[in-house]
Amino acid sequence: MSDEATIIQGAKDHFEGLGDRPSTVWANQAAKSDTPRVEFDHGPVAQSTATLAGDSRADFLFQISVVTEAGTSSGPSDKIVQSVIDHFSIGTRISDATVHLRPTIGAPFQDGSEWRVPVTIRMKAMLSA
Repeated sequence: MSDEATIIQGAKDHFEGLGDRPSTVWANQAAKSDTPRVEFDHGPVAQSTATLAGDSRADFLFQISVVTEAGTSSGPSDKIVQSVIDHFSIGTRISDATVHLRPTIGAPFQDGSEWRVPVTIRMKAMLSA
């Protein structure tokens, strides 16, 4: 079984394999102003005890924000969003974690001169005690 850090790094490595991926801003990295770009953040890891030995079930959330220039139509962001969804399809295995739900698209919004579309990826894994 893997640990949290291994699965988080595995998700980042998997994301780097996305074809035609625009520039990426990783969690806790200075934001870039170029568009298009994607911002990759890992969210909370919810855990519950699964075995007497203390192993736990873990739910991982990853947030990918697709950022394009505002006022240019949603076409460019839609294409990137779809490629992210396809890349993290149900059943995708990363280390000991598995994407168990289709990635979800949040409500797009304008942020100054940028158009942002949030995509949430959910994964499940068993973690060692």
